[in-house]
Amino acid sequence: VNELLGEQGAVAPAVLAARDIYEQALAAYFARQFTEAAAGFRAAAGQLPGDRAAALMLRRAELLAEYPPPPDWSGVHPQTVK
Repeated sequence: VNELLGEQGAVAPAVLAARDIYEQALAAYFARQFTEAAAGFRAAAGQLPGDRAAALMLRRAELLAEYPPPPDWSGVHPQTVK
């Protein structure tokens, strides 16, 4: 899933900073570094209040840090409700 941030050259620096933090957190998440990922998602959400993706991924990373997934975890999150 991609999110459009705005026209090239017209995106606020805070939005770009939040994007960079989020992308680093996402890399940590898929590397199974859930505590680091949670810290990154928390920072991204703080940089850009109202970022629903950062808030959602923060909750997932915190849960996976507490209850690690099995070794064959692919990173896919099964959506069970609409």
